[in-house]
Amino acid sequence: MTKRHQLFDQRWIASSIALISGGLAGLLSYGHLIARFAQHGKVVILGSFVIAALLVYLSFLALTWLIIPRLATFQRNHRIVWLIGALLASLLLVLVIPLPIPVIARSHTLTLRLTAQPGSVASGGEVWAIRLQNSSGTSVALADSTAPDWAVREDLLVSPRRKPDPLIWNGSMVGDLRVSFVTHPPTGHVQLIWDEQAQELDLDAFSQQPPVTVLPATLAGSSLLALLYAIATVICLALLSLAFGLFFTQPNPSIAPPQPIGPWWLLGSLLCLVCWSVYLVAFWPGIMSADSLAQWQQAMQGRFDDWHPAFHSMLIWLLIRIWPSPAAVALTQIVVLALVVGLAIREAVAWGVPRRVCLLLALIYSFSPVNGMLTITLWKDILYSTLLLALFTLLLAFVRTRAAVLHNSVVVLALVVTSTCLALFRHNGILVGVPVLLLLFLVARRSFRRPALIALVSCLALIGLVRYGLYPALGVTPTPEVLKYNSFAYQMSAYIHNGVVLSATDQEVVSRIQPMESWRDNYVCYTINPTFFNGKFDLRTYEDTIPAFLPIWWRTTLAHSDVLLAHETCITAMIWRISPYPNTTIYATSTGIDPNPFGLVQQPIWPEANTVLNRLFAWTLQPRQVWLVWYPALYFYASLASLILLAIRMRNWLYLLPLAPTVINTGSWMLLATAHDFRYQYGVYLIAPIAVALITARSYTSDR
Repeated sequence: MTKRHQLFDQRWIASSIALISGGLAGLLSYGHLIARFAQHGKVVILGSFVIAALLVYLSFLALTWLIIPRLATFQRNHRIVWLIGALLASLLLVLVIPLPIPVIARSHTLTLRLTAQPGSVASGGEVWAIRLQNSSGTSVALADSTAPDWAVREDLLVSPRRKPDPLIWNGSMVGDLRVSFVTHPPTGHVQLIWDEQAQELDLDAFSQQPPVTVLPATLAGSSLLALLYAIATVICLALLSLAFGLFFTQPNPSIAPPQPIGPWWLLGSLLCLVCWSVYLVAFWPGIMSADSLAQWQQAMQGRFDDWHPAFHSMLIWLLIRIWPSPAAVALTQIVVLALVVGLAIREAVAWGVPRRVCLLLALIYSFSPVNGMLTITLWKDILYSTLLLALFTLLLAFVRTRAAVLHNSVVVLALVVTSTCLALFRHNGILVGVPVLLLLFLVARRSFRRPALIALVSCLALIGLVRYGLYPALGVTPTPEVLKYNSFAYQMSAYIHNGVVLSATDQEVVSRIQPMESWRDNYVCYTINPTFFNGKFDLRTYEDTIPAFLPIWWRTTLAHSDVLLAHETCITAMIWRISPYPNTTIYATSTGIDPNPFGLVQQPIWPEANTVLNRLFAWTLQPRQVWLVWYPALYFYASLASLILLAIRMRNWLYLLPLAPTVINTGSWMLLATAHDFRYQYGVYLIAPIAVALITARSYTSDR
């Protein structure tokens, strides 16, 4: 086939696909944007055609300039892999970003007729009143109703007549219609005719006032429309994923030599230090929750337990010996994280990330309200997350130098300290630091395995020395058994809340821990706190009852795995779902110091800044932007996608190694999560900007 015919075939294929994908994208735009917000019919029609035409043109450009030419450079089996990968990515996006099927405003007719039944007072002098509301609770326009015997009084349709004429309401609305009756019993019967479908209601049967019925907005053919929207969403996201992947995996024709690093990266650390210090003076001497105060008490008394990792409490003890103020801990967190951010930017420069991108990184880290609020919150999670970023940076250096960095004793020491502190600052930290060192030993070439092995053995030795040497010597109370088995009690609460009936023998054991009604009523699927800290849950009894409790939990789990699946889907949603899970909230941080017996109170040095930053914090928690600011799943997927694309571009799976801290920490919380607390994944949030910036790198590595 001649080149001209090939070009013609490509354009014909591109035009056909562009017409289909652009049309489907136009349909999505119409349903989600135009029909929802535009009021005038001509505006809707014109806007729909304009956007559809624009999307068709953009699809054609993407296909002819990027997708088809780029796919043509691959072998046939590789093209199939790309297409399947794009489809899987699209399905994943549909799962983690559930897009609601757009509901378009429809015209409806409601007819309400009072029907006299034998013995009913409806045929007498009863006063009838009715309220119409849409699915969001907003009252609909009552002026659209027509009936001579009915009148509008205080947003109610009222008829004082014995047998009023039928009430007829015509209107256009989105969603279901809620019909509320405000009457005095006994009331009798009423017939509702909703879009020619009739139903009879016996209002005397309602035990509570006011009786409410919901008239669905869905009509015949809605399921077909929903299917069409689902297909359009999958196809458009698949095409977008394919274009995105092919664009960022193109070989760079002009790989630049590594640029000199210089000391300018310290400016990023200094900018972070200045910006976060503003938060400290605004919320002086810091932010402390109940967890913070529990560790503060241990540090003040010098008696430690391992409910909260004792090693971190000992660090607080050391810092307040230098300066007896929560600000000492907050300032330490600010300085350490600012330094690690600067080192991470320095590593990005070494990878060839353009300096303007590195400057953008410094601005993102320093002006992020997440970093500003959390760096002054006295939690173990802050230094733990800082260590995750440090470990990620060390792994980048390992990949960039093909493990040659292990010949630097300072780097080996940094690996040991980082991995050891990860294991000691959080109970799940040992699942991150030690496996990463083991991975380094396995992937390093033979000549670099000795320093990797030294780092691994040293880390394990230090962890053992602290846990089995230092802790017993200082009389540290071991980690309570109740903390190890809290998930099982949480799941039992889910079973009982969802109507699972236990045998009399099992109930006797379970009710020793807390009453059965407390198990049932204090369950919330997105946090364990109401189950454990409701004043009725006996932690000591639970610890003593664990041997008898676990067999009950196991039998119940085997019999009701569907309840367990629903529970785990909800409690882990913060980790894998970008948009908020229905009827859940996420805990970011507080803004003050909880009541305490230590006399710790917040006294802002800069009250005006406190007011502004409190407003900013409240704004970030609003539903429209909370998913972007405080939900960590977005940052996890951004890191994952960036390094996968980088590995594809470099044709080397070693470039996935820096993902290990992110993936392992996320995986551990998929198993251990008991609350929607952002701090559990704060390290993922810190890693994401550097990971995304790497796809702009112009020089990567060599065997030099």
